[in-house]
Amino acid sequence: MIPYTRSELPEVWLLKRILFAALLALGIVLYVLEGLFPPLLPLPGAKLGLSNILVLFTMLFLGYKEGILLALARSILGSFIAGTALAPGALLSLSGGLASAIVVALSLRFLSPPLGLVGVSILGAITHNVAQFTVVYFLFSQQISGLFYYLPVLLFFALGSGLVTGLIAVYLLERLGRERFVASFRSRA
Repeated sequence: MIPYTRSELPEVWLLKRILFAALLALGIVLYVLEGLFPPLLPLPGAKLGLSNILVLFTMLFLGYKEGILLALARSILGSFIAGTALAPGALLSLSGGLASAIVVALSLRFLSPPLGLVGVSILGAITHNVAQFTVVYFLFSQQISGLFYYLPVLLFFALGSGLVTGLIAVYLLERLGRERFVASFRSRA
């Protein structure tokens, strides 16, 4: 049994796996580094989410399924490396990352021309925060009074962080030349 499809040469199959591994490694590094720095705002859960740019890149370069897999692996492996695997933050990261990756994949598939990458990034950031808020509500709602007053603050921050990460993604894609990169994979297949 060969580990690649008939339409792909072994070199292309290997290059895709190497690219996935490199994006995953960089995503884990960004995930851990972002957890080491103090938050930009004194708000729980307020992070920029730079590693989500790599999920977006994975979806654009390798496919939607690979992007969702990268989001899952980054959250799980990153929480083990950061030493937070059994903390509630790991569950929040996993739930937010998975929900966000699914929405980003669906948005790229069905809404990308009207939204663009910045719009997709903002939608992903909002989904990430809403998913985390939902998990917090179901796990800790008895202990936290006034939780719903915090949701507009989270959504406002998600708008800003999604805008920043989306603009960074657009800038990097323009610098990398997505069309040349994807064409090089297709020419080898």
